Amino acid sequence: MDTDERLVEIAVDDKLVVVSCTMTKSDLLTLDGDSWLNDNVMHGYLAVLSRTSVNRVFVLPSFLALRWSNNNVSDNGRWYNKVQFSACRWLLMPVLVNNNHWVMLIADVPSCTVGVADTMSSHDTTTTVVDNFIRYMDVRATMTGELDCWTKHEYSIARQQDGSSCGVLALMAAEAIIRDVPLAVVDVTAVAFYRRYIKARMLLNSRSYDNCSDAVCDMPLCSRLSGKKIGWNQCDRWLHNVCVGRPASFVVRRNATFICMFC
Repeated sequence: MDTDERLVEIAVDDKLVVVSCTMTKSDLLTLDGDSWLNDNVMHGYLAVLSRTSVNRVFVLPSFLALRWSNNNVSDNGRWYNKVQFSACRWLLMPVLVNNNHWVMLIADVPSCTVGVADTMSSHDTTTTVVDNFIRYMDVRATMTGELDCWTKHEYSIARQQDGSSCGVLALMAAEAIIRDVPLAVVDVTAVAFYRRYIKARMLLNSRSYDNCSDAVCDMPLCSRLSGKKIGWNQCDRWLHNVCVGRPASFVVRRNATFICMFC
């Protein structure tokens, strides 16, 4: 059975787990035509790249960049402060700029350099994203003692030729970097092929979600095997206590209201 036939058999609202990310068929269908990719697809494919890479790759979720842009850098150094970034070859993060354009932040850990692959080549955007990452790493270093000195690196990639391929090209830029291939090989005229390729790899690395027993929560790139989940009032997401920065033993008070970080 090919990937398109498998996708036909999946109900629109059926939930899948792609490596460590949950998504629905509707998410995967954004890879068809000229649709704009959502964050579930961005995180899902980066999870596939991380799992299949010969080097250790850590993916930071896009919501972290949003919190940085809202001046929450100083109180978010705690995010992932128990992960040994120094043991990684690459740190990657999809960044949604102005709520309509995907870029890929690329941090080369051994050289402590960081830059952005941006198919619209916005200097101000690149500077802001990189500066926020460096501030985050500075705050994080006060807790972890690692990787406190970063320099900027310029990543050059061809300019996109339409208004919706930014996410696809950002993901292919990430794959090129991980495979040690020059970004010049990312062909902005091959977006239709890239869409089919990404969808096929995600389906090959997916499984059905079990509502009763599945341990993966709706936090992008969740890696918890178990743990108590919190249901959010604004949406239908379920997230582990630990995934949202609460102690694993945190007990939810009756009638308590939580503000979802994604909503």
